[in-house]
Amino acid sequence: MSFLDQIGKLLKIEKDEGRLVALLFLYSFLVGMTRVFTFMPTQAIFLDRYSSSTLPWVYILAAVSTVAVGAVYLKLGNYIAIPKLVLYNFILLGIITGLLWYSLTIKGLKWPALAAFSWFFLVFSLTSLGFWNIASKLFNVRQGKRLFALVTTGEVIAYAVGGSATGTLVKFLKTDQLLSISTASLFICALLVWQFGKIYSEHFPSVQSQTVKVSKKNLKKTLKFDSYMILLLAYFATSELMYFIVDNAFNAALEKNYSTASEIASILGLYTSIAAVTGLIVRSFLMGHLIGQFGIGIAILALPTVVLVGATSVVSAELFLLAPIVFWAMFSTRVLEKVFRGVQSSSLVTLYKPLMNRAVQTQNFMEGLAIPFAGGIAGLFLLFVHHFFVIDTVSLSYMLIVVCSLWLIISVMVHRNYVKLLPGTLSKSKLIESADEDGSQISFLKDHVDKSSMDWAISAAEGTITSDVIPALDYLESVEYEEYGDVLLPLTNHDDRNIRLYVLQEIDERRYLPALPYLKKRLEIENDPEVLSHLIRVAGSLGAEGVMIGREYLKHDNGEIIFGAIVGLLRSGHMGGIIRAGSVFIQKLESQNAEERAEAALILGEAEIQGFYQPVEELLKDKSLKVRKSALVAASRLGNPLLIPGILENINVPQLQDTVINALIPFGDSALPNVKEAFIKHKEQEEILTHIIRAIGFMRSDLACEFLTEHLEFPDEDIRHEIVLALESSAYSSPDEKSDYFINQIRDESQDLQWALIAIGDLEKEKDTETLVQALRIEEQQNQHRSFIFLSFLFERSLIRQVWDNFIFGDVHTKAYALELLDNLLPRKLRSTIFPMIEAKPDKERIKELLHGKKAEHLNYKERLREILEHSNQWTTTWSKCCALHTVALKRMDEFKEELRDLLYAPEEMVREMALWALIKIHNILNEKDAKELFGISISSKKKEEAVQNGIPNLARSAWFSGIKEGKPVWTYGKYTSSISNEINKGNLKVLSDDQNKSIGELNDLISRITSKHYIPIVEKTNWFKSIDTFSDIGENIIANLINSMDDLFFNKGEFVIRQGETGNSMYVIYLGEVEILINGKVISTEGPGHIFGERSVLVSEPREASVRTTQDSRIFCLEQEVLFMCFKENIELAKKLLAALFKELESHR
Repeated sequence: MSFLDQIGKLLKIEKDEGRLVALLFLYSFLVGMTRVFTFMPTQAIFLDRYSSSTLPWVYILAAVSTVAVGAVYLKLGNYIAIPKLVLYNFILLGIITGLLWYSLTIKGLKWPALAAFSWFFLVFSLTSLGFWNIASKLFNVRQGKRLFALVTTGEVIAYAVGGSATGTLVKFLKTDQLLSISTASLFICALLVWQFGKIYSEHFPSVQSQTVKVSKKNLKKTLKFDSYMILLLAYFATSELMYFIVDNAFNAALEKNYSTASEIASILGLYTSIAAVTGLIVRSFLMGHLIGQFGIGIAILALPTVVLVGATSVVSAELFLLAPIVFWAMFSTRVLEKVFRGVQSSSLVTLYKPLMNRAVQTQNFMEGLAIPFAGGIAGLFLLFVHHFFVIDTVSLSYMLIVVCSLWLIISVMVHRNYVKLLPGTLSKSKLIESADEDGSQISFLKDHVDKSSMDWAISAAEGTITSDVIPALDYLESVEYEEYGDVLLPLTNHDDRNIRLYVLQEIDERRYLPALPYLKKRLEIENDPEVLSHLIRVAGSLGAEGVMIGREYLKHDNGEIIFGAIVGLLRSGHMGGIIRAGSVFIQKLESQNAEERAEAALILGEAEIQGFYQPVEELLKDKSLKVRKSALVAASRLGNPLLIPGILENINVPQLQDTVINALIPFGDSALPNVKEAFIKHKEQEEILTHIIRAIGFMRSDLACEFLTEHLEFPDEDIRHEIVLALESSAYSSPDEKSDYFINQIRDESQDLQWALIAIGDLEKEKDTETLVQALRIEEQQNQHRSFIFLSFLFERSLIRQVWDNFIFGDVHTKAYALELLDNLLPRKLRSTIFPMIEAKPDKERIKELLHGKKAEHLNYKERLREILEHSNQWTTTWSKCCALHTVALKRMDEFKEELRDLLYAPEEMVREMALWALIKIHNILNEKDAKELFGISISSKKKEEAVQNGIPNLARSAWFSGIKEGKPVWTYGKYTSSISNEINKGNLKVLSDDQNKSIGELNDLISRITSKHYIPIVEKTNWFKSIDTFSDIGENIIANLINSMDDLFFNKGEFVIRQGETGNSMYVIYLGEVEILINGKVISTEGPGHIFGERSVLVSEPREASVRTTQDSRIFCLEQEVLFMCFKENIELAKKLLAALFKELESHR
């Protein structure tokens, strides 16, 4: 590490910030030189030529001129970009300062002294605007809190240098000649600003976007004088009054104790240098630490507090007859005021940040108009006081005590409102737009956010704009519009089939009898089989006339239409209709055809008659998975608790697990006892347990939360993560007695994250570890996510959720606002745990903070790999183990064979599969036969006979798979001889249990799959998906789970994958091969690997807009809608990222 890097680390300057910090430091130094060499000569000359009682006139003159110039500055901001405006500002200040310097040299003129000292206040205000207009744009809110104090140290050093040099300079220069230094500094500042605009142009918006144009008519509207703005005005007005009282009191003390301009200039130099050195110490060793620990509140409160203490000391000195001390007490108060005002100014710019796009304009208004105007009022007040009362340093100190007390109250109110506003800042951030630059997916919301009124909804529901109809109906339903049913009726005849289906569903849910005539009329012309089926179903359940309609369609030649007729008649409650439909239904129920039995199950679900649960109970045990899946859907709709055990019996079937979860959700707490039993029964089976936990989470009840919290310390990290996510989805809030527990959980997460960071450092420089390092990064994010979820249990859930969303999905500015909110929300002890976990710092710095300075324990990459593989699941995720296995296989690490064999027993199927693949890879086996020989699964007949004759088969090498220590032979064949029995009795031979034989059977199937030419290990498949834009922002662990839910399909050349017009509910990703897209039989494009199609149908089931046909033998992955939506339920981050990507994909196809 170079010397400059060490300095940067010491000063908390992050990578790529060094140049900017150095330039701003120089900028601050030059502003400081301008101020110190304007202030000292002008004040010394003024006090030499005027009495301190004249000071209020200076304040008034300064206020009037500053308000006038500030108004012009604010107006010019409408037409001139910030860098240019500030550049012109400094040039003009330099010219006028030079002219005033000249006027002071003219003998016999007294007024230039008054004008020059008044000019100082204008210089102070405009240089402040110039500095902060630039600096606030170059740093975000978090950088500002970290670096503003550092860069403004340049000004403090300028005060120290200028103040200490003044005593010497006045021996060689006239007092007025000190203004030459100020003039030169202003012109150099102009040069620097020009450089800022050139180098960092991307930080400065154009004139059109930097602010809303201000006029007299819209000033109030633009600045929005809400409660926060009013408090800011009160805060700065009180601050300005305090400043002028302190200044007046200090100048009165100077006038009383010193007589000549050179003496005053010398004591001002002493004051300036002491204030500078003290300020440097306070900034470097005190305020940064305090702000870091207690937030911006300490910066807001510091100045009124120290001035209150100082004023009290002046009064105390007078009361205790310590007159000689009064001057130095006032001197000290002025020094402290100067020190803490400087510290405060670097933090107060943060107070404008919650105002978002109003921030710069509000700052210009405050500093250019409001604060100077407050100064003028303060001047008038002091003029009045001087006119009617005898005023001295002590009497002014009494005033200070009152003003500072009021200021402290206002400061507390400002801080509270600042914290309240931060969440609003996050909600106004452009997160959604950033997900999709043209914002197409939210065009409806943008177009109609101001139209969400009854008149618009009623008009939109008339159907003139198809895309508006369903949202309008949703709105009318949400506001419980009394005539909602009547609005639906004419829409039964709408041209768009999706609208007709939606309307039929709404009529059906309400059993809206007046709809029957409209349905009969539509039946005469409807030609869409799906819509016709729904029409018959709804009509059949709307009374006797509808039953007659349903009967007519029982013998239709279209199965979908017959389905609708049966459902309608069963739901009608009409005995004749039920009997007629029942005979047809029984045929389907007892059919040998699985398709018809599945249809029977769906009919029972659509009929929604709880008493019809017994056939569903039987269908839940059907040998056909398709029938059982339909039965699960039916069970969910029937809602009979007697079906719950049958539903849960299907949880161990991977293809049905998502459907089982959906089926359990409507039962709520009534399913919980059975679900708890399933949890205990399957606690060793991670995949099943994961789905059970998700089902409990979706119940969203107190009892469900109670059960989940009891298992928060489950020994498997992936399961713990699922439990935490389930609690979050239940909107769990921790009772007070559990607060300490969740705080400790956050600390545990920080330790896990610390381990992940150290492991990354050990692995990232080694070849073939990139995937594993990324997996550990995902673990890091999971640690962060769980910590935020625990925070949401302890604090207001919506706020923590906002912070997390902005932290994950936001740009650099919204992330900074999110962290600022967190900084003000969390108590100090939690901040010190959370912030090292989430702040964007180098890993080494974060590790050091997490370890509190202790030394990290590093391992070489092989030791670290072994640790990950041997780690219990309490520490390492399934995905990280899979990636570690992938690394071992790629590097052909023969020394890891023992660990790989052990992992064949892992409870996670994904880990077992990767371990087996890695072993095959390390042994360089290329075919199924050799692989089975290796694992002792397949042996020749001759060897089998020898085994029977000898009684001790040579199967020791398969023992490590079967669960028995290596070296003990096993018997895996059904019958055995008396000699074998003897060996069994002696303990020399072990007979495998049914479960062990089943495991060997599973291994046999797995070997066949892995040695197939089509096999792709899950890690490599995931990396391939990650390379597709749609999936690029989604974590690999989530993609892996998504892939495991996809169907892996093979198509011959010329086969149709989907056909135009058929209703779709799945999307496809081409892995190998090529397809052509056809619309109305015409080829419009040809697509290859990585292309996604059918994504519209996976979001909204509707007829396909095009056909897709292979032009080569192709391998295509298919994702079903039900699986995708279940993934969305389980993972909101996946939903946000994938939906944004799919919308973008849809746009690209337009």
